[in-house]
Amino acid sequence: LRQELRETSIYNTIIEAVALGNNTLALIHSKTQLEKSKITAYLRNLMKLGIVEREFSVLATAKEREGSQRGLYQLTDPYFRFWYSFVYSSYSELEEGDIDGVWQYHIEPQLHQFVSRMYEKICIEYLRQQNKEGKLPFHFTKIGRWWDNVTHNVHGKKCTVAEEIDIVATDRQEGEYLLGECKYRHELASVDTLRQLQQKFPSNKRKGKYHYVIFSFYGFTEGLRDVAGKENVMLIEAVDM
Repeated sequence: LRQELRETSIYNTIIEAVALGNNTLALIHSKTQLEKSKITAYLRNLMKLGIVEREFSVLATAKEREGSQRGLYQLTDPYFRFWYSFVYSSYSELEEGDIDGVWQYHIEPQLHQFVSRMYEKICIEYLRQQNKEGKLPFHFTKIGRWWDNVTHNVHGKKCTVAEEIDIVATDRQEGEYLLGECKYRHELASVDTLRQLQQKFPSNKRKGKYHYVIFSFYGFTEGLRDVAGKENVMLIEAVDM
């Protein structure tokens, strides 16, 4: 950062805010209290250096991708994510030699959640490889995270909620979809995992053929294995990747 940029203290503040999960312009502004116009300029420089990227929902239209207010800002490099999530704010304690304390109280309680985001990226890379080898039900041209506001019918009443799916892939015509869930919890993925995934996506608005994949680092219940065999759902464990 010192080699490429001036005002490194401001850049450090912005990068730390993004690393801690403040991924919209409004949240970064709230965390740093910097002017939004200046934040946009700093973020643009960080994107040019490949340190920050702006992520959009995989099915977002060109119009939805316009403007600095849209999209989610993420750190591209896992080392930067780790450093600014855990080390940067604990630097003085580490210099004093309190390594065990920083690990026990600051890093270890959050490490599992921190790694889960990278697990999602590994799952996407696995599907990209399977796609190149022609091992999926169809050949996708787009893949990534998906989020949107979806209206559900609950007990006869319409309810609009913000939904998010770890992986959505589709072909060029958007006639087939692969919906995926990535579980990195200390528990087996169950039938409920599949049913919740199936209910999130607005399939009534996006007509097409649907396929499902469940990634689970710790495995699956026998009930889900039985259902997956009948409904042709892909189940992928860590050893499979």
